[in-house]
Amino acid sequence: IPTTGNSNGNGNFTTPSDAVHNLTYFLESRSRDDEEYRPLYLYNPMILPLDPNVLDPSIISNLSIEGVDISYVAVYRISNFGNCHGPGRGVPDTYHNYLGLALLDIDLNIVPHPTILGEYMDVVIDLNAHLQERHWTPTGRGRRKGKMKQYMQDCQLFVARPKSVDVANTMILLCNEYALPVRLEIVKGDNNNNGNNNDGNNNDGEFVEPFHFNNTYGSSLRLTAIHEPNMVVFAGKNMHYLPASGGIDGKHGPTFLEVWPGGPHEFTYVDFGSYPFVDRQAGEHPVIMNSSKVDPDPYFDNTPKGAVGGRNGGKNVGLLTDRDSGSACCVTVSWKDDDADENEQDRQLFLGISHRKTKRGLRHTGKYNYVSRIYVFETMPPFDVVARSGYFCLGFAPTNTTTTTTMMMMQGGDGDNDASSSLLEAMQSDNEQVWGATNEYKLQMEGVDFECPRIHFVTGIAEKVGDEDTVIISYGVNDCYPRMIEVSKKFLLGLLRP
Repeated sequence: IPTTGNSNGNGNFTTPSDAVHNLTYFLESRSRDDEEYRPLYLYNPMILPLDPNVLDPSIISNLSIEGVDISYVAVYRISNFGNCHGPGRGVPDTYHNYLGLALLDIDLNIVPHPTILGEYMDVVIDLNAHLQERHWTPTGRGRRKGKMKQYMQDCQLFVARPKSVDVANTMILLCNEYALPVRLEIVKGDNNNNGNNNDGNNNDGEFVEPFHFNNTYGSSLRLTAIHEPNMVVFAGKNMHYLPASGGIDGKHGPTFLEVWPGGPHEFTYVDFGSYPFVDRQAGEHPVIMNSSKVDPDPYFDNTPKGAVGGRNGGKNVGLLTDRDSGSACCVTVSWKDDDADENEQDRQLFLGISHRKTKRGLRHTGKYNYVSRIYVFETMPPFDVVARSGYFCLGFAPTNTTTTTTMMMMQGGDGDNDASSSLLEAMQSDNEQVWGATNEYKLQMEGVDFECPRIHFVTGIAEKVGDEDTVIISYGVNDCYPRMIEVSKKFLLGLLRP
């Protein structure tokens, strides 16, 4: 966190010229006692389109400046933990996560501050420290002693449409299983004080709602919690908001959370217009519901057939985890069934992305290898899955400017797609991590290397503002840096059928 000077020569520490490739520096610097001197890694991005045709005018107004192109809100995970030097380096005792927020223009550039030269419309917030100061715990208020828990990580920001209204007007921050209603706004005029004008405490350090999160870095945005975090699904992770248009039994709808994307497709009803979303103190628990049909076979089945596991007594075991986990959801696509009448109109489906990773203890295959797939499903409960793709991986930045080579199918081959050209392009980036050690750690399946990161973790898919035929997919590369790519819906649907 750059509060005491620039990155070179902070305190008694010096950043070596080969910092990106220097494993010794990487391991030492992330464990420094003073958090201001720890290098941070920014990855796992997602974006929220600021589309006035979808969002309530109050949401748009809070994030608008006359004459300035502000098209998206970007959300990032920021941490002193990363896998730039490959997985398996352990988690430091100083492990710490922050929330990064930024306003982006139509070309996905961070918006410069309109009046302060050299500053940008972005902030970093230490959610976990802020909540601990307010004595918040998942089970109720109470001072927690000892090491700070990292409850809030890999956060998503979306605007929900509560059951009682017809427009999306409730902004929700979802971090793992915890959800809280928030307000995000530009700090304008003289009210430029890192969001500290109301710290959300009374004299006893307890919550006063609403309360402002203090910014650790930046002063152009202010995040306000309308209520404290509420646990929606116990131990939930990688869940996604489903803006369904129908209901179940006349009461379930129109908002749901996807819990699992397949095996079977699981979801739960949540009314984001009523807080608490799940009143656990009153004995309330979410009802997990399943799709009514078995998941369809993938259009192209390139699932690795198996491997001899070193920890499995020489038995042949599946290479990947047994069930898809959620990555990103959802955008709408037009779909016509293969057996539909030629005069029948297309129907609307949701499209999402899921992932699996390799199991541990396998020979000829490294652990923490991630693959993804596309799936489409009905927009109303029970959200039956209609089609699934085979597996693919997403590339390093910028491996290529074309979508077809960025989304590489897992169909064998050495994956060597002009690596020297890729390196030259990557060197043009001013983000040293893009052309650093992280590009050396590639996806490996059954002894075959692919020109993809070992860990590509998709964390967002969103409609491109002003272009209903294009989506923006955002993902983290080796838990080290973020990447966003534009992809046509037509291309994605091509992964699901001939």
